[in-house]
Order: sequence, then C-alpha cells, then structure tokens
Amino acid sequence: MCPLCNKVLGNDAMKPSKLQDHLRRCHPDKTEKDLKYFQILKNKFQKRPPLDRMFARRHKEMMMVCGRLTISPKSGKPHTIGEKLILPAVEEVLKTVLHKPASDIIKRIPLSNNTVERRIDEMSSDIESFLCNYLLKTHFSIQLYLIMQHYYWDMFDYFIEKAIPLSNIISVATDGAPAMVGRYRLFISYLKQNVSGVLAIHCVIHRHHLVAKI
Repeated sequence: MCPLCNKVLGNDAMKPSKLQDHLRRCHPDKTEKDLKYFQILKNKFQKRPPLDRMFARRHKEMMMVCGRLTISPKSGKPHTIGEKLILPAVEEVLKTVLHKPASDIIKRIPLSNNTVERRIDEMSSDIESFLCNYLLKTHFSIQLYLIMQHYYWDMFDYFIEKAIPLSNIISVATDGAPAMVGRYRLFISYLKQNVSGVLAIHCVIHRHHLVAKI
C-alpha cells in the first residue's frame, strides 16, 4: 500500500523501479523526500486504530450523548424536543462559541424522532418484561382506589395474559368505597373467591371512610 495515497498495489508493483515510477507519476512533489520521511508515514499508518475500534468509539460517544439527553422525557417534555430544540441549540453553541463545524457532529447524534421513539418502546418493553418476571416469582400487595374501578377487570385480564398467578397477591389496600368492597360481585369479593387467604386492608390515607362508619 502506498503510504501517500493509500492505494493498494499489486505484487508486481513492489519492484523498486515500479515504485519509483508510481512516486513520480502520482506524487511528483514527494520525489525529493528521504527515507526517514516515508518511515514516519509507515509508522503513523501502523499506529492507526482499526476501523471497528474507530466506529465503536464513535458509537459509544454518541450513545453517551443520547443517554445524557434523556433529561427531556424525564422532565415530561415530548421526545421530539430532542430533534426540534436540543440539536439546533447544540449546533448553534458549536458554531458561535466553539467555532467548530457542527453539521457532521449533529448528524452522528441519534436523536431523530423515529430513533428516540424506537428506544422508548424498547425500554418500555424491557421494563414490562422485567416486572412480569418479577411478579411471577414473588408475592406482592396491590393498592387500589375507587377511581380505578373501571380497570379492575383489565388488570385481571393482564395477569391472565402474562400468566401471573393471582395467588401471588397476598393483600390489597383499598379506600373502603362500596364500589370496591361489594360482598358478591365487586373487586374484593372476586379476589377473595379466587385467592384464598388474601388480606383486605383499609388504606390509612383514606381514614375519613372509617370515621364515617363509626
């Protein structure tokens, strides 16, 4: 390989005469350089990191930047703010403060709408999978309020879909509303019919229901 133009030369081109001919034709301005100059070029070429390491480093850096910018969804802002606001702001800072060309850097930061949306979906799927696996192996309590009465059966359907046994529920805390603790057909009664020994607890936050009963 030519250290000047990185052109790959065949075995026949390794003859001194052909190498000199290549130097004269392609690099006439370097014909007067001594051997030490070409040895320095060779050493620089040999010390270059391989392509996979170069791309891995860039990918790691860009992923770190993307991770730092998750502050936007944590603050409750739409994930599109990264592409519409954060990247233009970073580009402006690079141009005006650091006086560096920003286009190449901005293009490598994976904050497009589709990319961020895909990552949010992947994280949500991972969290759901982790939670379901955890609930499969442990006993747990649930806390429900009257406002959730329309979602009780959805919760049961979800447990059945994910094969989470209802017997893992050891207790349930409610606000004591009649719509929840019905004797025959409502949530607590259904739970007691399907989970023997489940403990129904009155939520201490809603003490006013207990006072009303007294």
